[in-house]
Amino acid sequence: MQEELARRVKTSKLAASSTAGLGSVFTAVADKHLKDGGRIALVLPAALATGVAWEKTRDLFRHGYVLETVVASHDPTRWNFSENTDLSEILLIARKRNGQSESDQMMAGHTTQFINLWQNPKNSAHALALGEEILRGAPAPVGTSAKPVHGLSEIIIGAQKYGETLEIPWGDVRQSPWIGCSFAQTNLVRTAWMLRRGYLYRPGRNESVEVPIQALREIASLGPDRRDIADGFTVSNSHTPFPALIGHSGELIRTIETLPNKWLAPRTSPAKGRPARDIGLLWPRAGTVMIAERSRLNTQRALAVRLPERGLSNVWWPVRLHSEDERAEKVIAMWLNSTLGLLTLIAHRVPTEGSWVQFKKPTIENLPILDVRALSERQLAQLAGSYEKLASMDLRTIPNMADDPVRKAVDEAFSKVLGLPHLDSLRAELAAEPVICNRALGFEVTAPAIEDQLQFELI
Repeated sequence: MQEELARRVKTSKLAASSTAGLGSVFTAVADKHLKDGGRIALVLPAALATGVAWEKTRDLFRHGYVLETVVASHDPTRWNFSENTDLSEILLIARKRNGQSESDQMMAGHTTQFINLWQNPKNSAHALALGEEILRGAPAPVGTSAKPVHGLSEIIIGAQKYGETLEIPWGDVRQSPWIGCSFAQTNLVRTAWMLRRGYLYRPGRNESVEVPIQALREIASLGPDRRDIADGFTVSNSHTPFPALIGHSGELIRTIETLPNKWLAPRTSPAKGRPARDIGLLWPRAGTVMIAERSRLNTQRALAVRLPERGLSNVWWPVRLHSEDERAEKVIAMWLNSTLGLLTLIAHRVPTEGSWVQFKKPTIENLPILDVRALSERQLAQLAGSYEKLASMDLRTIPNMADDPVRKAVDEAFSKVLGLPHLDSLRAELAAEPVICNRALGFEVTAPAIEDQLQFELI
């Protein structure tokens, strides 16, 4: 059936991917039946916002629609809107382009409202009250590095807070992953949004701090994925010339620098039903820096590590710098475990189910990270020296980063060398995010409190 679906998508020339599932296909089918200027409202997997498999669907909206509203649930008791799933979902509303009369420039002038719910409505009465409150308010602009905006648009009913809402120009949203729904807290969205452009947002300050940021693909390349590794090697407990980091246990991976825990043995014949892989093509793509391919954010300690020697992995992306430099490798591994590195990486996650997330290869290749090439020799040496002091110290789990002395020392090293402000408050905010700590923000909602706000009209 999957093959037949893929065939029909291809022959029908639908802007959809069968890999993403039926949601992508039905979206493309609905587009065929929607008139110009009409609106479409959908509940789809949250992976739509950043997932590689959903790129064709995002392209459909990018070229043919104005994305008006995106609603995301950050309620750890219910990440979804649909009745029969536990997977993370978003709700979106988009208006179809008015044919040739609406130019790309006109479309880009609109804004997209991101509604980040701290509490998912428990019933239709809750949903009505929240909808009315959102319509009465105005979303807070995300702001720019030249003109920072500090306002918060809170969704409050009675004494209870149900979320926050912000807006980003559609012209900017359509050119990048939809990270406006990546965090429940507007301050974190703003910081991640500005950092993509090389600026650190400072709450309450009218100037931003410039940070050298570049897409990872400009600095390094990623190694083979788990399927290629399995096609070329078997995992061995005996020493071979091919060290590997296998698995991602929060209890075993405790430090930024870690040792290979297995070895790889080249296959003498292909696995059953699989093609043979050339070891001479796989091994040269090994790296010392490893970035997690998937993670359970509420239990892990590190989303990136460094090996003392080059290796491959089944659940980590090996990273190899275009210009090999041991000091730069150390700085990148430390950056990806700093507050700013974690913030950026988590903002670009592909959500699966709450804290269980994935980091796909094209996403990582485009990940904005510290541009180590822009650092002076002195800065590079200072940060590499900090790595030597901190790399073997135990990290606390990511939800406990606010009180982690190692994570604090990592942040202070970057603040000192790059001239950044202290990151303690930002680190605490990130640790409190529901997707990280699996705990709700705000207060528990009682049904009478919200239902008292409802006003019904008799028609």
